[in-house]
Amino acid sequence: MTHRAEGLNDIFEHNVIVRENLFTDGGTVEKVPVNSSDMANKAYVDSMISYPIILELIRNNAPTESNSSTTQNYFTLESSSSVNFNGRPTLFLFSASCRTTDADDVVGFGINIDGGANTDIVDHEIPVAGDHFPVSSFITLTPSAGDHVINIVWKRGGAVGTASMTTSDHIHLTAIQL
Repeated sequence: MTHRAEGLNDIFEHNVIVRENLFTDGGTVEKVPVNSSDMANKAYVDSMISYPIILELIRNNAPTESNSSTTQNYFTLESSSSVNFNGRPTLFLFSASCRTTDADDVVGFGINIDGGANTDIVDHEIPVAGDHFPVSSFITLTPSAGDHVINIVWKRGGAVGTASMTTSDHIHLTAIQL
């Protein structure tokens, strides 16, 4: 029995040493980690796991829009409903199709959040007048946490002519919150 008691004492002493390291010098698993020596507990780790959130913001399969402006300023093309963002980087995937009345006209698309500053997504030269051409691109932005309206804007780069979208065209914007 003497050896058994000593074995129990060894376990107890070892447990004390482990506890001292966990609760003092080595950090703790009882709270949210703050210090570099703190160890994260399971509840904290589970709360930090996030998966990409995919949002279909705009899907218009039959837009009827035209833009004959020669100012090369952006005009709002389509807006999303109010969407909640988590404040993390978000990958915006954009695609559209359009046509122009003049060959070699350039059509540019951009995005803005809540009507703020426009960010260019893509400028596309349409080489053949009257043909529908697809345009697609992506951009990563970080909207602040909260509800926002995302706007697709467009502009023409030519001196004369009209860029248009008809029921044969589309506008799609998907967001993946990373």
